[in-house]
Amino acid sequence: MEFNPPKKINVKLIPKKGLGVFATKKIKKGEVVEECPVFSLGDDESPISKFFFNYRFGYPKERSSKECVISWGYGSLYNHDKTPNTDWRNHPEYMGFEFYSLRDIEVGEELTTSYGGESYWKVRDDVDLVFNEPKIKKLFFCINDNDKSVYGIEDDVTIIKISSNPHDFDKYKITQVPTLLMVDEGGCEIERKTY
Repeated sequence: MEFNPPKKINVKLIPKKGLGVFATKKIKKGEVVEECPVFSLGDDESPISKFFFNYRFGYPKERSSKECVISWGYGSLYNHDKTPNTDWRNHPEYMGFEFYSLRDIEVGEELTTSYGGESYWKVRDDVDLVFNEPKIKKLFFCINDNDKSVYGIEDDVTIIKISSNPHDFDKYKITQVPTLLMVDEGGCEIERKTY
């Protein structure tokens, strides 16, 4: 049995959210990001399975099964998103999972997966608020206040002018203005648009 270690991801602490998986190199759509062996916790009702309630997976995926597993590697650290950029499937040869990309993923971008739809979350009263959708802040980096109307920015944004906040330009690696940057509560970039 052989599982290859990941080569394009690492794990970082996200303020107010916990650990997350991030791209260290560009990842192409459909690429296998990580191969993860799994460890069986027994059936759904076993004491050890209940202990890992927030981190366990059903195995194999896509089959009605009471067997629960923990995914080794970074498998249990991918955060939830309603529109994820990764998914997982059963490993084609061994007892394990493959996490793969649903679209191109840029360097520094967080890799996310979906834990389930609305019905999943309705029965998860015990899940901490850190798993909820993060609040998004929109930052508009520009030369002056008029740029918002010149470029048709209708969103509610925080305007950061190049003349008054040069430190913020360095902090968010802004090299072209105007740029509209979306960040989460921890200050991690979600998306950016340049004009």
